[in-house]
Amino acid sequence: MAMVKIFSALLLPALTFLTGVCPLRPREIHVHAGEMVVLQCPCVGHKPSDDTTLVWTSQRTHDIHVIDTASSAAQRQMLIHGRSLVILIASVSHQGNYSCSLNNSSRHFGFRLAVDATKSAESNDKYLVVCDTQESCTMTCPEVNIADLRALNIFSLNGSVWREKGKPLPNKGYFSTVEEKDQGDYTCTRSYLHNGHVYNMTFTVELSVQQKRKAGKSRILSPSKDFYVDLGSEVVIDCEAVLYSDFDEVFWLRDSSFVAQNKSLPVFYTYRTSESDDGEIHATASLVFKKVSEEDLSGQYRCKLDSVLERSHFVTITLINKGVCLQKAEEVYVQAGEMAVLLCPYHKCKSNSTVVWTGYTHQQTRVLTDMSVDEQDQLGMLVHGRSLVVFSAAANIEGNYSCSLRNSTCQSWFSVIVYSTQPEERNKYTGICYTQESCTLTCPEVNIPEAGTLNITNFNSIMWRKEGKPLPNKGYFSTVEEKDQGDYTCTRSYLHNGHVYNMTFTVELSVQPKVPQKTEAITSPKNKDVFEVELGSTVVINCTAVLYSDFDEIIWLSDSSFVEQNHSFPVFYNYTRKDYSKETKATASLVFKNVSEEDLLRSYTCKLESSSVNPYVVIYLVQKARPSHVSLFVVIACMVVAMTVIVVIYVKFKVDMTLLVRDTLGCWKPPSDGKSYDAFLLCYNSHTDAGLKDCDRKWLEGILESCYGYSLCLCERDVLPGEAEVEAVLDCIEKSRTVVLVPASSDSDPGSGLLSAIHAALVERQSHLVSIKTESGVLPEALHHLVKAGDSVTWRGPGSMATSSPFLKQLRYYLPAPQHPPKPRPQTVW
Repeated sequence: MAMVKIFSALLLPALTFLTGVCPLRPREIHVHAGEMVVLQCPCVGHKPSDDTTLVWTSQRTHDIHVIDTASSAAQRQMLIHGRSLVILIASVSHQGNYSCSLNNSSRHFGFRLAVDATKSAESNDKYLVVCDTQESCTMTCPEVNIADLRALNIFSLNGSVWREKGKPLPNKGYFSTVEEKDQGDYTCTRSYLHNGHVYNMTFTVELSVQQKRKAGKSRILSPSKDFYVDLGSEVVIDCEAVLYSDFDEVFWLRDSSFVAQNKSLPVFYTYRTSESDDGEIHATASLVFKKVSEEDLSGQYRCKLDSVLERSHFVTITLINKGVCLQKAEEVYVQAGEMAVLLCPYHKCKSNSTVVWTGYTHQQTRVLTDMSVDEQDQLGMLVHGRSLVVFSAAANIEGNYSCSLRNSTCQSWFSVIVYSTQPEERNKYTGICYTQESCTLTCPEVNIPEAGTLNITNFNSIMWRKEGKPLPNKGYFSTVEEKDQGDYTCTRSYLHNGHVYNMTFTVELSVQPKVPQKTEAITSPKNKDVFEVELGSTVVINCTAVLYSDFDEIIWLSDSSFVEQNHSFPVFYNYTRKDYSKETKATASLVFKNVSEEDLLRSYTCKLESSSVNPYVVIYLVQKARPSHVSLFVVIACMVVAMTVIVVIYVKFKVDMTLLVRDTLGCWKPPSDGKSYDAFLLCYNSHTDAGLKDCDRKWLEGILESCYGYSLCLCERDVLPGEAEVEAVLDCIEKSRTVVLVPASSDSDPGSGLLSAIHAALVERQSHLVSIKTESGVLPEALHHLVKAGDSVTWRGPGSMATSSPFLKQLRYYLPAPQHPPKPRPQTVW
C-alpha cells in the first residue's frame, strides 16, 4: 500500500538519467505562485566532462531565452548548478516551457511549468497515500523534484508542516487510528533557507481510507481431479479460489498453452470476482466447452493461481467419456485375513446418483447394495457410497465384483484373488532413496477406506517391517546405504465395531547414487538488462530457460499484465520447447511489431512458472541514441593529422632513422651478391678550385674504411701497375656494389671514352651511382648524363668533415650497408 504516483515520479527521471534517452513529450509540473520549484535535467546520460556545459532554455509565449550564465538566471530569480534549475519564487512570468541539453548534444529534455496564482488545491499535482481503517498510519511528504541543494547554499530546515483545509495538523501527518472521516486532501510544506530568506515547496497528498483486508493465503477451493462428460455436450467447470491480493489471478491452461477468454472459440473461460466484507476476494474462472469433442478428451487442463506474494499452484483435471466402460476386470490381490477396499470410479458422474455393488462369488450372486447393514456385516463386508470394504479376506469372498450407477448400463469390474503366500511382483510398490542422504519410506495410500466411511476409524499409525522384523524408526533412515535396499512391508490398522483390521503393502526400496539437484532457471536475458531499440522498428527479445518438468513454462508480462500469444496484437510472444534427454529448453520470444513511445515507458518481465521456484527477470527498452557524425569527423581529422605528421617526420629524419636502424641492428653482414667491394671511388676533374683536395680525399677514404667499415676499391691502390686504365676501371665497377664519383682539384679527368664505357657498364650491371658535387663546381659535360641516373650529395668544404655533417650522413645513406662492423667514431676530424 504505497504512494504510486510518488514512485512513478521518481522512477521515470531515474531511468531516463541512467539510459540517456529523453522523453519526446515535455514533463508537466504544477506549482503555486510564490513557491519554490526545482527542475532536474536527467538527459546528461553520463557525467559531463570539464569542457561541456549544461544549457537551460526557457520559452514563454514567443520569446526564447538561453539560461546559461549565473547573471541571466539571477535576474529571473533562478539558480543553476549541475543538473538543477531552481526557481526561488515562482510567478506567472516563469510559466512556460523549459528544456535542457549538453552544449555538444542534440538531445533535449523538456518541462512544461504551470504556475497557479489562485492557490487552489485542484490545480496542484496530487500524490496518493492509502491507509487501512482501524490501523495506525503516517502520511509521507513526497520527495520529488528535490535536488542536492547544498551546493547552491540552499539548506533544508528539516520537517514538514501538514495542513488540512488550511488548518495545521498536530501530529505531523500521523494517525493513531485511521477512520473514514480522515479521507481527503492534505498539504505538506517543506521549507528551505537561502541567503537569509525562507522559501517553501508545497505538495498535495490525497489520503484514501480503505477497509482493512483480511490476511490469508490465496488458495484454490475447487475443482476435483476428474470429470465425466458426454461427447457433444456443453460442459462448464468452475475453478473457485480465495485471493488476498488484487494482483493475484486465476486462469486456465490446456497442456502448456493458455486458454483464451474469447467466447467465439469452442473452448474458452470466463473470469469473475467478488469481494466480501472481510476483504477476501472470491474468484471463479469457468472453463467452458461448447461441444465436447474427442480432441478435448485428449487434453489435460490446469486451473492455475498466479500469486505475487506466494508460490503459484494449480489443480489438474482430465475429462473422461461417460460412455466408455471398463471391459477388463481389475485384478485385486489381498492376503488372507487382511482388509481390502474396492473403489468404484463412477461416483462423480452425478452427486445424487446411487452406486450399485454386485458380487459374483462361487456360492451365489448378490446385490450387496440392497442388503441391510446386518446382512453385510455377516458377510464381513460394508458398502458405503462408492466403497466396498472387505474386512477379513477369505476364500469365500473370492470372485468378481461390479459397480455401476443405478440408472446406467455401464459397469466397472474387479476380480478379487485371496492368497496365503504373496505372489512375486504382486502388489509391490517402489520407493527410491539416494545414498548418503536421509530418507523416509512412504506407505502407499491406494485402495484404502475413504475418510468418513461408516464406523471405520484409522489408527493413524503405520508399522514397518523388513523380513518380519520391526523397524525402530518407522521407515526413516538418517543416512541411506546400499545394504538398506530390499523389500519392506507397511501395515495400516483400522477399527470397526471393536475389531482391528489390517492392510499390508509391500514396498521395494531401491537405493540409487545421489543425483545432483537440478533447479529450473532462466538463462537469458539477465535481470535489469536494457535493450536499445529504434522507434517504429520490429524487435524480438528471446527469454530462454532450462526446465525439468512438463508443467514448467515461461511467460511474459508487461508491467503487471499478461502478454498474449495472439499474433494480431502489436505486442505478443511465441512459445517453443525442445526436449532433450535430461532437460527441456524453452524459449518465449517477445515480439514488438512496431516499437512505440508507449512501449518504452513499460517494464517487461519474463517469468518462469514452476511448482518449485518462480524466478523472473525484468528488462527495459530505451531509444537508441542517434549516431554522432561529429565524433566521426574528429576521428578522421585526427587520423589525417597523424599521418601528415608521420610523413613529415619521416621525410625530415629518414636519413638519421635509416642509419640508426642500420647501426643498431648490425646490418654489416656480407651480402650474397658476390661483390668484393662496397664502393668504388672514381675521381674526376671539377675544373674549379672547389673540388676535394688530396688530403680531403684521403680523409674521406680513411673515415669510410676505418670508422664505418666500408670496403673500397681505389685505383691507386687496387689497380695493378701496367694494367690498362679502361679494363682496370671496369673491373672495379664489376666488383663494387656502388660507384662514387668524387670531384678532385687535380687533373684526374677520366676522358670521354672512359666515361662512355663506364656508363655502358653501369647500365648493363645495374650498378648504383652516387656523385659528390661541390657548391660552386661545374660538372664536365660528359658527366651530366651519368649524374642524372644516380643520387648526389654536396661537399661544402671543411664543414662536411664532421661525423654529424649532412654530407657524411647522406653519403652513408646512399651507400649500401658495410660488410664489416664500424669502429668507434671520432667526434670531429679536420
